[in-house]
Amino acid sequence: MTLRILVADDDADMADVLRMTLTTMGHDVVMSATARDSIAQLGSGQFDGVLLDLTMPDMPPDKLVASILDIAARPPIVVFSARSARETRSYAERLGAAVLTKPCEVSELLDAIETTFNGRPSRGAPKPPLEAR
Repeated sequence: MTLRILVADDDADMADVLRMTLTTMGHDVVMSATARDSIAQLGSGQFDGVLLDLTMPDMPPDKLVASILDIAARPPIVVFSARSARETRSYAERLGAAVLTKPCEVSELLDAIETTFNGRPSRGAPKPPLEAR
């Protein structure tokens, strides 16, 4: 099943690896390197899932999370971050998101995408957190 996935990550190398991996798996990938652009993209309602880095250059994580929570039809989210596990889990819980810690194995990433984005309840309905590690 082809998914349309937003990759929100300002680390160009990591974003490129994610794009290549997900494209190779047959998914349609849209890239975003800033929080503001990611929020605008999410507002379009055109995604089956989001890989979200919490550390973006133009917005602190708490404001990013609050802005995403204001989007009524947000897709399932996998928080993909190198921040502390406790802090990441806290933000992920607020979003009803799965959690992956950077760096991770490709198999962990693909498992989190399969579990979180496929078979989801509906856009905007939060899912319980998934601990992929």
